[in-house]
Amino acid sequence: MPLIKKCFCFNLRTVNRFIGGLGLVFYPFLPFVCKTSGTCLIMTGLLTMDLEYAVAIIIIMFLVNVSLICATFKAKKILILPWLFIVPSGTLVFIIYELFICIVFSSIPIILMGLVIAGVIVLAWFFVYSFFQQIKEEEEEGEVPSNVNQV
Repeated sequence: MPLIKKCFCFNLRTVNRFIGGLGLVFYPFLPFVCKTSGTCLIMTGLLTMDLEYAVAIIIIMFLVNVSLICATFKAKKILILPWLFIVPSGTLVFIIYELFICIVFSSIPIILMGLVIAGVIVLAWFFVYSFFQQIKEEEEEGEVPSNVNQV
């Protein structure tokens, strides 16, 4: 049984398309926002990384989000798995970084912003996991959803 059945008035399929779309828009700009700002606003790891590593992260996150969007159209749970594993690991690194900022710099606004971002990512993970469970149930019951190919 899915943990969450709807997000406000939207079904999980629509919400996951939106989450994947936000990921496609957000992740390519992340290293550049961090590099151009003087303070470490989002992730300090990207400030010290070479450009090749930053590009690799952008490509991986692009593929993961495209995989999530394709999963919503094809109703394949295997396409959701990369998002379910890669995004939480990145969130864990982000939370550890926030703790580091808390200890070293004692910057309350950055900590609060980081906690809000981490909370939004955790909420998005619950929506994606609920959609994964929904597809799993549909496959077990042998149902083919009628709205699989709707845009």
